[in-house]
Order: sequence, then C-alpha cells, then structure tokens
Amino acid sequence: MIDIHAHFYPIEYVEEIVKLGEHSSDPWDIGWYPQVAGKVSGNPKMWAVEERLEEMDRAGVEIQALSTATPNVYLGDGETSLHLAQIINDTLAGLCRRYPDRFRG
Repeated sequence: MIDIHAHFYPIEYVEEIVKLGEHSSDPWDIGWYPQVAGKVSGNPKMWAVEERLEEMDRAGVEIQALSTATPNVYLGDGETSLHLAQIINDTLAGLCRRYPDRFRG
C-alpha cells in the first residue's frame, strides 16, 4: 500500500515554529499554534522516523509521500521562511536518501 498524503514535521522545524507562534497575536498564528504546539510536538509519529516506520509496518504501508502541512513555511519575514523551508527540504531529502524504498518527498 502507498500513502500519498502523509504529513511529516522535522522536529527542528516544530521547535522553531513553536517559538515563532508562542507570543503572536496574529489571527493566523492563533489558528495553527495550538495544533502544532500540542498535537504535532506531542506525537512522535509526526517527527520521529523510527516510530513512523513501525506504524507504517503495522498498517501495511510500504511507502509514504511526505509533506508538511499548516503552517508550512509562511511565517515571519522572507529570511525566516527560507530557513524553515531549508529545514523541511533538507530533512525530507535526507529521509528519502536514507529510506529510498519507504519515503518520497
């Protein structure tokens, strides 16, 4: 089985965006912050590769196409967005190299 819609959040990315959204009063940030700070950071299957692989095996998933969801990289200024995109892209590329038969970015 192939899962073509699997969200993955590099832990470094999660830590960065939690810091960015922590004290924001922007309505956009208020919308995504509880989800990422709570559900994502507290669920290792969203960022820990070994736990994800174990869950994939239990569910019979051979390969996942990984992407990052809300809030993505659209936070702060252009430099911040670029930094977040690099974290995501570098992490996903590394996972695809390390597990070429399990993940696509």
